[in-house]
Amino acid sequence: MSTRAYLSNIHPRWPYDRQERALSVGVPGWPKGVAVYRDELTLSQRKRHMVGDLEGRIALLRQTTRGRKGAEDIYLASLAVLAWTLPDLLECLTLAQSRGSTVHVLDTGLILPPDAGPGALHQATKDFATGRKSSIGMVGGEISARLRSEAARAKAEAMKPFWCLPSEEYPTIPLLKRFGLSRNTANLYLGKRPEAQRIHEAARKRAVRRQEKKRDA
Repeated sequence: MSTRAYLSNIHPRWPYDRQERALSVGVPGWPKGVAVYRDELTLSQRKRHMVGDLEGRIALLRQTTRGRKGAEDIYLASLAVLAWTLPDLLECLTLAQSRGSTVHVLDTGLILPPDAGPGALHQATKDFATGRKSSIGMVGGEISARLRSEAARAKAEAMKPFWCLPSEEYPTIPLLKRFGLSRNTANLYLGKRPEAQRIHEAARKRAVRRQEKKRDA
């Protein structure tokens, strides 16, 4: 698995330092083991919007015959730094898919795997249009907070099957420690435990009654 990152200065609201802050919290292990591709264009180059001027992007998306589908991750601070126009963006994403690359867009959290369908690509076009017009985007602490939230949600989902079981079998404190969650975080994603247990027990009793009716029929 290889990891790549791309930066450019084609969008005025995404200077290099802003992109680097986003990459520093969004790319696993940054910058160790990350192949960085960068385009720094002159003012005249930025005005003429020539795809051929983006030599770093050309190298990033150069086609390969190795066929290692799914073996490469490409990270961008925003789609706004990848392309000049919507057709240019779609060409870039097509080239990335042809390489078997998964594209990670940090300001929106969008992930485009090699087999991304029309829905994901449509979302990419919407995000691109918004990003080219707006200065609003996640950077630094905002991306870090989103990543922590996603990690907490994943832990809560893993703990969910146990959260509704009797506390005598799975005491709350050891259960929270096992999955690395605080009680408040568990309550946020799973609801308070007594309520989860009540719902589970009521469902269990209904299932028992249905089985008894079938047996007696």
